[in-house]
Amino acid sequence: MQLKFVVFSKAELYDPNSGTFSLTANSMATAYAGAAAILLSTGQVLIAGGSPGGTTLNNLAALYNPGTDSFTQAGAMVNPRQAFAATLLQNGKVLFAVGVSSSGSIVAAAEIFEPSTETFATTGLLNIPRELHTASLLHNGQVLIVGGRSLPSLTASAELYDPATGNFSLTGNLQETRVDHTATSLPNGTAAIASGSDGQLLSSIETYDPTHGTFSSQSVFMKATRTGHAATQLPDGRVLLTGGQDAHFNVNSSVEIYDPAAGTFRSPPAR
Repeated sequence: MQLKFVVFSKAELYDPNSGTFSLTANSMATAYAGAAAILLSTGQVLIAGGSPGGTTLNNLAALYNPGTDSFTQAGAMVNPRQAFAATLLQNGKVLFAVGVSSSGSIVAAAEIFEPSTETFATTGLLNIPRELHTASLLHNGQVLIVGGRSLPSLTASAELYDPATGNFSLTGNLQETRVDHTATSLPNGTAAIASGSDGQLLSSIETYDPTHGTFSSQSVFMKATRTGHAATQLPDGRVLLTGGQDAHFNVNSSVEIYDPAAGTFRSPPAR
């Protein structure tokens, strides 16, 4: 049986108090697959990038207003893209960095979404085109771009975006080349780069020190190798790592918690 890939324009809301999902009153004007959904400082949600299906990329963005439970069309992206990273900056703007263009090529372009005008504008070019990378907002307001794929191979490089100048600059290299990893800003100002793949799945973790611009390997390892997983910072500063795929491309249902203060990984207590 041949499976059909369907892209939806519908959206749902999750209510943490009741633990239930419900459809929004209206659907989006276009369907999105592989898009970014960013909560803005205005309370609206920006949906941008990705594809409505096939090889065509979405150039128009949408804004969801929770007050009216409705979607409106925002401006057009300068460079429609997928496999990109989107980061909410301290000034309320959103950085869209690199990714794959409609022609299928990996690009070095980046752009900024301005909520006050609901428009996109170009910003500086990355030094290395890449996809499947991470972008993390550091405590100093800069954005750390790490790893990913830059044809013809993966890259261990990293660079910093400075919102004040709109420029990207190279910083230290990863200890291990990674793609499909996660990067999480930690309370002490560093960033934790976890798992992913360098052609083989990794269980290692390393941290980025913005003061010295260097990465250092940690002596602890995750309980499971995983790629394409999620990392969520908890209120107490620990990092919850969930899901992804294992070395046999099976969906990984395991969960573990990284404690940067203790330098340990552990499984959550059974309930």
